[in-house]
Amino acid sequence: MPDYRKVSESVITQGENESIYYYFDFTKMGIKPLNPVVTLNYISSYKRNPQKGEEIGLGGSPVINDFIVTTPAIAGLKKNQYYRVSCLVDIGLNRIEAYFNIYGAG
Repeated sequence: MPDYRKVSESVITQGENESIYYYFDFTKMGIKPLNPVVTLNYISSYKRNPQKGEEIGLGGSPVINDFIVTTPAIAGLKKNQYYRVSCLVDIGLNRIEAYFNIYGAG
């Protein structure tokens, strides 16, 4: 069964020296997201059902602009390590989480 919460572009590759602001687009939901919480965690691999590890602190807060939630800058990723970026939002009466995986490249 497909995981509809996973962003289709995942796995994304990001270099050790890069700092990137990513975004989650909730336009198709038809209701603007509220109360975003963005987290970054180590994961064991990008394959189905990876083990989620330690949470890594992000230096900032997510920003909402209409249906778009922009993450704080994702930086300082380590080479050959997998990460999961999750975005938890309120949409109407529902609490919904979307996520994508990043591979730390050299």
